Amino acid sequence: MGLFHFFNKEKTEVEKYYEEREKEKKNVSYYEDDSFYLEIQDVFRITGRGTVIVGEIEKGHIQIRDKVSLIKADGTRKEVIVVGIEMFRKRLESASQGDKVGLLLQGVDKNDINRGDILEK
Repeated sequence: MGLFHFFNKEKTEVEKYYEEREKEKKNVSYYEDDSFYLEIQDVFRITGRGTVIVGEIEKGHIQIRDKVSLIKADGTRKEVIVVGIEMFRKRLESASQGDKVGLLLQGVDKNDINRGDILEK
């Protein structure tokens, strides 16, 4: 029984959290409404191009030339425009829920964005 008990161990709180989060992602469809949500994982400054944020789209759909709100940790909002979308070195016209993308933003500087900030529409 000792060996089989090892395979049936109880899940940690972290494992339960991520399982619930994955279930929620699968249940949300961007066809329900026109909202968009992305939590920023990293920020880059590309000379000659501008500020690029990286993250996974958790909800919704984004296209080039869409206006989105940058929401900082302190609650302040700033309107920015998406001028480019890339995924694994491919340029795209649009991206949707579940895609891990880099978004080139106009109207914001690298120093204005931090990891954990949110883009939403």
